[in-house]
Amino acid sequence: MADQLRDEGFDLEGALPHHAWLGFPSRDDRRYVIHVVEYGSWQRRIDFRDLLRRDPGARARYLEVKLASAEASANWDEYTQSKTDVVAGLLART
Repeated sequence: MADQLRDEGFDLEGALPHHAWLGFPSRDDRRYVIHVVEYGSWQRRIDFRDLLRRDPGARARYLEVKLASAEASANWDEYTQSKTDVVAGLLART
């Protein structure tokens, strides 16, 4: 599927096993980002989304970490990694 989207003009920005992401029209001028994932492989992310929807305390804690991470991180990978422990801790409470 990712290859088909690339062939239609999406910018294939990255790919891992079971996951690819594409930007449109380009990674430098994104209007859209699409993630293509293997069915069932994102269950943990869906569980986290559902936790944030139902738990105001978890939502507030995650927002606090997101803002601090955005301020302190030099790039996207660093930003993502800086939130990992908090996400795992919030999910462990459920």
